[in-house]
Amino acid sequence: METGSCGSAERHEAEAARVYIGLGVPHPYLGIEPLTGSEEVWYINGFASTEELAQVTGAYSNFRSSQDGMRCVVTGAKTPEADAKLSAVGPDAKIFAVRAEFSLPAAEMGSSDPSFWDSKARKK
Repeated sequence: METGSCGSAERHEAEAARVYIGLGVPHPYLGIEPLTGSEEVWYINGFASTEELAQVTGAYSNFRSSQDGMRCVVTGAKTPEADAKLSAVGPDAKIFAVRAEFSLPAAEMGSSDPSFWDSKARKK
């Protein structure tokens, strides 16, 4: 995945990630952005149980959040495979790229590919 140079929105998201991590965000998450279309960043959390979800939701109450009830299906793919999946799913589907500088990966995920996760933005 190529991240390109940081524009002002990208700098804002990377700075927000650093602030949240500094404040002790209570749970690993991935920051993703669409490769085409609107400029937006999504944050994804995964939970092992409803109890874990409730615990993290309470901890996140100190941070700004919104819930719109949208459900997503997430699948990993390299770019050529992602393009094929996109055309099969339909017009509302989007391809996103994981952005290391917007993310706080779980320890096992971070150790799986240190060169990707050791982003310069996280060191600043």
